[in-house]
Amino acid sequence: MKRYLYLLLAVVALCTACKESSSEVVVEQKVEFHFGEMSVATTPTTATITAEKPYITVGDKRVDEGIIVLHYIGAGHDIVEYVEEYSEEAGNIIFQLSGLTPQSEYEAYLGLAYKEYGKEYSDKVRFTTEKLHEKVTAIHYETEIEAKGVMATINLSEISYTCDDEAVEIDVLEVGYARKGASEWISKQFSGASITEGALSVEIPYDGEEYLEDNSDYLFRLTFYPADGTLNVITSSENEFKTPYAEVTADIAAPTLSRNAKMIEATVEDIEIYYDGVKEHNYKYSTAAEYLFYYRAKGSEEWVMVKTSATNDKMSATLPAEEGNTYEVKAVIFAGKESTMIESSTSEITIAPTPPPVTGGGDTSAVAGTWHLTQWRGAVPSFDIYLSITEDGIVTLWQRLESREWECYYSSAAIEDGVIMGTYSDGVAWGASYIVTLDDEETMTWVSTLDSSDISVYTRAELPENLTDTRAITRVQSEARFL
Repeated sequence: MKRYLYLLLAVVALCTACKESSSEVVVEQKVEFHFGEMSVATTPTTATITAEKPYITVGDKRVDEGIIVLHYIGAGHDIVEYVEEYSEEAGNIIFQLSGLTPQSEYEAYLGLAYKEYGKEYSDKVRFTTEKLHEKVTAIHYETEIEAKGVMATINLSEISYTCDDEAVEIDVLEVGYARKGASEWISKQFSGASITEGALSVEIPYDGEEYLEDNSDYLFRLTFYPADGTLNVITSSENEFKTPYAEVTADIAAPTLSRNAKMIEATVEDIEIYYDGVKEHNYKYSTAAEYLFYYRAKGSEEWVMVKTSATNDKMSATLPAEEGNTYEVKAVIFAGKESTMIESSTSEITIAPTPPPVTGGGDTSAVAGTWHLTQWRGAVPSFDIYLSITEDGIVTLWQRLESREWECYYSSAAIEDGVIMGTYSDGVAWGASYIVTLDDEETMTWVSTLDSSDISVYTRAELPENLTDTRAITRVQSEARFL
């Protein structure tokens, strides 16, 4: 009996242990990871990946608090990139990828992790970035050149800058030109309305720059600066143009002529030479001009040429002549690369026969009277001289040579064999003797026997009233005396 009792207690103890053990067992619930569809939109360097938001279910309960990470890697790459930031929209999550390589293959997948339930990965989605679009830019313009010898006008029309055949606003158009073969370009920029209308007229040279050289080759080019700073600045190819010969003109007055003994003194002042209307002095490329006088006896067919030069825009020459003839004289200039001939109008002068010297056996009666110096060495004198000559040889000289005051000198004179000579009252002889001729009753000419170019022409005149008053004459006399 006792044996059965122990056996019964053992069975009870075993049953009790089994009961306690069965109360501590936890039945594990089923955990499942859920990934939806993924779509990819690409550009050459970016991708937008949209996916249904992944989650897990534990038993029949949905859990959304997991950590979602996008993994992606490019074909041929070893390093997996990670993106944790995303946006949510209508139950989807959206990842933005940037810095991708154009026209390249990638694969991406999602990772979902829970601290309590581990992690899983979605299926991979493969995508290829687009080919990088290369923008096609182009410039266009039409040109018409109006070139003179020293300047040119570049007429531009149909000016445009396009990108993928679409017009782009031009911010600045730069026009440059250069002498062909030269390294330096001269440029100027144009903007605003002058180019937005698609046409532009450009005058060269620009302000402050040298005039062009005539009969020379030049280049010009255009540089387009688009308003869209992401587009390229484009410079056109070099365009050629040639300047013609400049039109050479000149201002040449008819020569001023005067007689110097048996010679003709010809003078032209204030000469101006122009290249296309530009003064020679302002034109760097002007060629050395030739200056000549052409002259002939009136009625003759042949012109005689006398070369000369120009100083301070004045040309002059002495031309041989014969008494009794009338001469025609004109100034001629050869200038420019084509040696353009430019003539003045013609002047005339008559070389009347020289009257014979005044004869006299010492007396001066033939030239007695009051005379005023009206020409000296072929020109109007810059000083003033009066002479009073009596029949018995008393010569009174009034002069204003070196001062504004009159000076008076007295001399005794005589004419022998057509030559007048004299001595001042202080015993000083005249500086020279003179061959005296009477051209007519109103004009006489004195030619120095020492210098044939020293020619004085006197005209009969009344003595000014102030010279008849001895108080008007200075008593301090200079050393210079006209005679």
